[in-house]
Amino acid sequence: MTQQTIRSFLVGATALALVACAAGTPINTPSGWPEALFDTTDKMLVLDRIASGCADRGLYVTNQTSAHVMCERTMDDLGGVFAQALLGNSYSTTPQMKVRFSAFQTGEKVRVQAHPWIETQMALGQVQRADIRSGKTASGIQTFLNNLSRTVGRSEPELPSPDG
Repeated sequence: MTQQTIRSFLVGATALALVACAAGTPINTPSGWPEALFDTTDKMLVLDRIASGCADRGLYVTNQTSAHVMCERTMDDLGGVFAQALLGNSYSTTPQMKVRFSAFQTGEKVRVQAHPWIETQMALGQVQRADIRSGKTASGIQTFLNNLSRTVGRSEPELPSPDG
């Protein structure tokens, strides 16, 4: 086999593996993106909890404003290898998984939408990006938002006193 044939086979196998891993049930929300409603009017509390949750899960909080939180991590695992093969080439930067959580007031509640994507930068500066609307990553973000929405706005349980 020639080197070109082997390379073509590896690219095809990688693309097939990525499609198989990324395929999944789309998120069932009005927007099609992971989202949740929070029973509070304190938008900053919600955004602070999201930022804390990102940090707890190993993501960097790269930006936080009064309307959004931006979290990201370097994909230096096998998923990053597949993403780089699909989106870039050997000269591309290591892929980054990014999530932008946008929050806005809707009456007496705060609505949060998450927009996850993977991106890499090519050698000449072009950025290649792939949105994530389904699969394990999108489902994991939806679960994170669902769990968070059940706790934000409710009083924290009291810790037992050391005296008994």
